[in-house]
Amino acid sequence: MSAAPPPSDLPTTAATRRVIPAPSGPNWSLVLGSLTLLAGAGCVLGWLAGIRISLDVALPTVLVAAGVMLVLVGQIGLIVKRRRC
Repeated sequence: MSAAPPPSDLPTTAATRRVIPAPSGPNWSLVLGSLTLLAGAGCVLGWLAGIRISLDVALPTVLVAAGVMLVLVGQIGLIVKRRRC
């Protein structure tokens, strides 16, 4: 068995090199996941601190806010897709 040649012995030509373009904007899935985790952490900290909010008021507000966020993320996705085409 022979060992693989060290990287300096490998041929480097223009055909074997690939240039990966730099990102053109933020990673939206990472941003959305981070905001979700941040909201969850805030809820846990509030619960640990003893902050109590009535679900009669908070639950509909949370559902409406989640719906608005989904609509905004969808619209951003459509705008980005149209610009790329």
